[in-house]
Amino acid sequence: RLWGLPTPDSDFVGLVVHMVKSLLESPVSMRSKTLRATCFAVITTIVHRYKQCELVSAMVSDLLSHHAHTPAPMVTLCVAIASEPSGHQLVAEIFREFGRQDGGSSSTSPQDSTRCKNISTFISDLGQQLPAVVRENFSLLLVHLENESYMMRNGVIQALAYLVCDRPSGGEQAPGNAASTGSTRDSALSILEERLHDVHSFTRSKTLQMWLHLCKNKLIPVARLHRLTKLVIGRLRDKSAVVRKNAISVLTALLQFNPYGADLSLSVFHKKLDAAAKKLNEVVGKASAAAERVLAEQQKQESAAAAAAADASDDGSTVAMEQDPDSENAALEDVDEDKENATPSMSSDNESAASLENDAESER
Repeated sequence: RLWGLPTPDSDFVGLVVHMVKSLLESPVSMRSKTLRATCFAVITTIVHRYKQCELVSAMVSDLLSHHAHTPAPMVTLCVAIASEPSGHQLVAEIFREFGRQDGGSSSTSPQDSTRCKNISTFISDLGQQLPAVVRENFSLLLVHLENESYMMRNGVIQALAYLVCDRPSGGEQAPGNAASTGSTRDSALSILEERLHDVHSFTRSKTLQMWLHLCKNKLIPVARLHRLTKLVIGRLRDKSAVVRKNAISVLTALLQFNPYGADLSLSVFHKKLDAAAKKLNEVVGKASAAAERVLAEQQKQESAAAAAAADASDDGSTVAMEQDPDSENAALEDVDEDKENATPSMSSDNESAASLENDAESER
């Protein structure tokens, strides 16, 4: 035995970690499945048996900061270690190590860009493969949303989308954790809505891509559909063509996968249109026949009323003549008087004509 205590000295463990790190730094070593599996087995033993999460998290963070080939192997390592609770602690320590490092600087050096890109890839892949573990460290991820590098924000946005996609059944989680899981999902969705207004067009575009992914998997709550649609419509006026293109894709998916009518095939709507037109014609035909019947009845009633009115006027004049015979007799007397008055006038005219003739004969 090299030491008397149950656990080895931290310096010795650090030496082993340093040797493993030297192997993992080489892309050639990572191509060897046997060597890579051996390195992962050593690191797993150090984490599970000796609880040296700090040393391993520092090693992972350093590898991601300087070597572009390390994100995928480090995710595989975390997945292998996460089978026990100590693996969850390792992920939390790695996230804390990311926060302790100077990842929020405004430096644009190639080394800083490589680091941000590697960490972004690591976070997004880890969120896809270990969503439950990442959910436990949800608050540690949100710190990186304030990072000036859009690549870091993109990685966190992808991880949040994968958290929403992970929906464990009731048997996979304790009843007490169901409420916290729902709260985490709501918080993640709210953050994804906010990131549609990110200052960088690449982040806005990535956020729209994640909403497209959620929409195609039918994971967007109905209560958020209206607000999300308005936000995406607003992105149609974005100054970036990539953002506008992704916004169109999201709107198309919202129409295709909406919960109120999932099938938007044109043939289906043609059938519905034909059925509606046929029903409309039937209704219009029935209404026209009813209107014609009503019009005929009205015409009959009007003609009957006119005939009744004519009969009533004739009967009224006859009754008036019968009720006033004196007036008729008076009218006849007036006619006789007119005749009598006219007869003397005619006789006087004859007399004047005779006198004229007598005067003429006397003159001759």
